[in-house]
Amino acid sequence: MYQKNQEAYIHEVKGKKVLYLPEFDLENDMVGRWRHQWPSKHLKEYGIDYKIHGAMEPIIYRPTKEELESDPNRHAVEIRQDMGFNSTDNTAQAHMLKKMKPLIDEADIVVFGRTNNLYCADIFKYAKEKGKVVGYEVDDLTFGKKGAFRKTNKPGDKSLNEYIGEHVKGADFVTVSTPYLKKEAAKLRGTDENIYIVKNRLDLDSLEDAMPEIKKPKEGEVRIGWAGGKYHIDKLIKMKDVFIKLHRKHGDKLRFVFKGFDDSNMVTEREKSKLREFKGIFEQNGIKYELNPYTKAGDWKDYYRELGNLKLDIFFAPMKSNAPHEAKSELKYLEAAYVGAPIVVPAIGGHKDAVTHNENGMLISPADQNRGFYKSIDDLISDPEKRYKIAKRARKDIKENYDVKKSSEELVRIFTEQLRRRKTSNHG
Repeated sequence: MYQKNQEAYIHEVKGKKVLYLPEFDLENDMVGRWRHQWPSKHLKEYGIDYKIHGAMEPIIYRPTKEELESDPNRHAVEIRQDMGFNSTDNTAQAHMLKKMKPLIDEADIVVFGRTNNLYCADIFKYAKEKGKVVGYEVDDLTFGKKGAFRKTNKPGDKSLNEYIGEHVKGADFVTVSTPYLKKEAAKLRGTDENIYIVKNRLDLDSLEDAMPEIKKPKEGEVRIGWAGGKYHIDKLIKMKDVFIKLHRKHGDKLRFVFKGFDDSNMVTEREKSKLREFKGIFEQNGIKYELNPYTKAGDWKDYYRELGNLKLDIFFAPMKSNAPHEAKSELKYLEAAYVGAPIVVPAIGGHKDAVTHNENGMLISPADQNRGFYKSIDDLISDPEKRYKIAKRARKDIKENYDVKKSSEELVRIFTEQLRRRKTSNHG
């Protein structure tokens, strides 16, 4: 297992206070858990005192159970309409700043997470004015010329992309999850200094008891699985020919398993139509399949337990070949390694750095994904021993390189460097 070196930094960071401000609270925001809660979990071992607080928590409204049942399309977390909406000229900023001031005042380092100037400009500005070391954490391409969120809320307004970009540019340091994101952040900031890569990793201590054992494959049904949100269904529909060709070759030996949508969570007419189209691929061609619902909000470990319970033999993950997907980290590889199934994935984003073809996964060309998926999945179906060896190597990899203990050490190193830098500038 990963061995940390505490002594190099502990005397400089001991007693320092770090405030994490993800956009929403941890209960409703998986990003906050991945990028704040898990990586910071071991900071206390270095003597660091840290807090995590949803930056926009003071202005959000949570619909009641009755309201959600009466309107399935309603979001579980909403911006309060009575404080102004889609404009920096509102009462939301003043209200948020009033609530956040005491937390910022006592902190040495303040790390914003995917927050934006649409609501958080005053908090960001206040932290800078108070002389705090200010960091910005982002694991998606939500800024820059190629970033998402480029639509404006009204004519003449900035896009959410531009608002986020202001924080990326204005922070003392930036943490990202992939080399591609670092490159894009450097374009925006004009330098790659004070931009750090902290990979997405797993809280293995919390997951280890539920981690499925990797067993030698036995004769019988091969379960080929995918997991994600319902908004990705179009990618799977485009794989129609892959499913049909694999079925024609291997017949009822195969079962395709999908986690992330079913009749209960496809609620709009478009979603229902897409689900019918998707089901038709399998039912019209006599292909065995099963649908499993998206994990409900609650204990994050439920998602991994449910993934493990699917008992997958092969895991696949189609991706788009564009800039936002190039910025994505290797989360699907981590999921596959956790459940003990070899992954088949395009060489896009973090996956092309994390996966070595035929070693800890199957890496296919982004240009013709259907051809690559068919060839690699067929290869794994036909060679059970290869499936077993790849799964074992991937599991070894995540235990050695993807434990959040390593992220905590990296954060301590970053915080130490930034505190030294601030100290030097104050005495310069």
